[in-house]
Amino acid sequence: GRVKIGERWAEVVGVAHDAKYMSLSEPARAFMYLPVEQAFRRSMRVVLRTTGDPDALVPAVRQALARVAPGVPLFDVQTLAQHVAFAFFLIEMAATLLAVFGAAAALLAALGLYGVIAQGVTARTREIGVRMSLGATAADVGRLVVRQGLGLSAAGIVVGLAGAAAVTRLFESQLLGVSPLDPAAFAATTGLLTMTTLLACALPAWRAARLDPVRALRVD
Repeated sequence: GRVKIGERWAEVVGVAHDAKYMSLSEPARAFMYLPVEQAFRRSMRVVLRTTGDPDALVPAVRQALARVAPGVPLFDVQTLAQHVAFAFFLIEMAATLLAVFGAAAALLAALGLYGVIAQGVTARTREIGVRMSLGATAADVGRLVVRQGLGLSAAGIVVGLAGAAAVTRLFESQLLGVSPLDPAAFAATTGLLTMTTLLACALPAWRAARLDPVRALRVD
């Protein structure tokens, strides 16, 4: 078959797959490939499929190019892995920064939650003494403190996940191989925040479980 390009006709000799042109995050688009002698571009690249170490074939490629086109220089030789790594550089840098900021935010949240739980235990010292005098065990008191922390954390997790589900829509074009509402990512985040909450509650719960009921009842 033939196809018209501008004012001239070209013969179709094969059909190629759709490909990406500007970035890896864009959807694949249809391309038309023309012979280099009919549509030469100075920014042209030569792509070779090899077996073994690609760097070892560079001298042979230089010699072959010198025989075919002595005046054409060969420069900026890269493997496909290096080319893709460069395309991912900014995305990986942004992901690293977000991970660092996220870890810092999780640490601050854990410290804040620890402060709230510790203050709550101090404020409920007399109540805890009453519970223990009525038969509550150390394990019961520890679970009471942990439930309080998990209740506070659950509210924050629900609000945070809802906000994340809304915000990820804005970055959908930058996600590669991951959907904006990826269940595994949301489940992992929930699990991480739950573990952080348990760690933040561990020391206040331990202190509450070791309270002396007699002394706790005397607290004003």
